[in-house]
Amino acid sequence: MKEITVWMIVQSNNSKYIDNFNTINQQVQLRYFPAIQSTEHYQIYSDFAVHKNYFCSSYMQQFEGKETRLGDNLSHMLLFNEILEKSTSDWNLVLDGSVTLQVDRFLKDYEDILRIADEHNCMFIQLHMHTKFFNMNKTHQYLDQKLYNLSIQTDNKAFFIHKKGIAQFIDKYPLRRNVNEQLGEMIPSLKSLYWKNDFFHVM
Repeated sequence: MKEITVWMIVQSNNSKYIDNFNTINQQVQLRYFPAIQSTEHYQIYSDFAVHKNYFCSSYMQQFEGKETRLGDNLSHMLLFNEILEKSTSDWNLVLDGSVTLQVDRFLKDYEDILRIADEHNCMFIQLHMHTKFFNMNKTHQYLDQKLYNLSIQTDNKAFFIHKKGIAQFIDKYPLRRNVNEQLGEMIPSLKSLYWKNDFFHVM
């Protein structure tokens, strides 16, 4: 089977997410990544984000009153570092702790999806999308009944990303928009796709 590394960003204080991690981990090897809890220590993480050149200082005001969103963004950015440093696979599956997965069906199909992605130099595949956004995103089919060109980046709950895509993303630091918006901005350069499936669900 094509090698992938599967990661889950988990809020350590949320028992439902921990249980979900454990359930999926019994079926496929998951790597646990602790989510940044920015609510209680917002100023510390805000200063950290600027000091590490993750975000422009002028953008940080966008997180005021939305402190949890800073933690969500930093969690993904720090995980990207971890992937580049420690992952042994080019393709990495990133899941939020709130995402459930039908593992058997996923394992049956993912290799074909990644094969097509590799053939077309794709570096990002969106895996979860609300129906209303799919109807907006449905531009034209991409060689396969399940794969579509991505035109709208709706969330970052579940996605495949290639290490080359992560390197491109990091090259954009410091960001002037949040992670989800930056991924949306990079749809053309990442040649992003959407895999229409019913394997991934949000609690």
